[in-house]
Amino acid sequence: MKNLKAAWIEEKLAQDLKGKICYTNVLSVHKSVLNLKWGNRLIAVATGGTEDAADEIVLETQEDFMDMQILPEAVFQIKDGAIKGDMLTVDFSDAKPYKLIHQIKYSVPDEKLLMELEQWIYQNGKASSLYNGYFNQPEDSALGRYFLDEMKKLKEAAATADREELLHQMMEMCGAGIGLTPSADDFIAGVLLVFYAYEPLDEKMYQKCVASVQKKTVSISGYMLANAAKGRGRSSELKLLEAISAKDKSGIEKYLEEVKDFGSTSGTDTLIGMVFGLRYIRESEERKG
Repeated sequence: MKNLKAAWIEEKLAQDLKGKICYTNVLSVHKSVLNLKWGNRLIAVATGGTEDAADEIVLETQEDFMDMQILPEAVFQIKDGAIKGDMLTVDFSDAKPYKLIHQIKYSVPDEKLLMELEQWIYQNGKASSLYNGYFNQPEDSALGRYFLDEMKKLKEAAATADREELLHQMMEMCGAGIGLTPSADDFIAGVLLVFYAYEPLDEKMYQKCVASVQKKTVSISGYMLANAAKGRGRSSELKLLEAISAKDKSGIEKYLEEVKDFGSTSGTDTLIGMVFGLRYIRESEERKG
């Protein structure tokens, strides 16, 4: 049995777990993250030094969950500020809460800034089939041709479609790509984060779009998309949006790097979605006059 203390916990998760006695079971075990299913949410227990994210508990120390012999689907009890299992107990009773959602009024970036963002991603991003499709780079694989066609159709639709129509078209890609979270899902999550930031009152519509495709993709992606539809992502993504809104060049550069470095290509695919969403917001504002 390993007993560990948490240093940080997302504020909303802390509030929702306070005083609760409930059960959660293992979804997946990785070297630095233990993913636990809790109702329609996913609790990520992450090793020390991990970036803040939605529904996350960050430990005080560096650990390797793969060494703990935690069984697939193992059941944990959440009670009295701790997550307790046969092989592991995580005490989060004294963990400091961190807040993700920042209630600010975002300004719409101009065309020059959008072009600079796209250029940065093109030059510094990690290539994937979705990346190649968005930037119109030739790729011979079936997946590459698929994304080349889908990105073209999405860009054309963005010129006239309203947000709900565009999201429904986007959701048809859900589950496409490789990796722990498929590229299409990372892209869609980036778009949803932007849409929520600029139009938070339409949260129910975003959640409805996500609910319609939950069974099309892997579980971890489903939870990620559900959080993005509520404006909840990784701290670097939200800080990047704030820096873009403030036209803070040093902040933009810093957080572009931080978002890009998440996962293998997930960060780049998310950045592409965020820029696509920002461009759509800008062009929609121009159409309104």
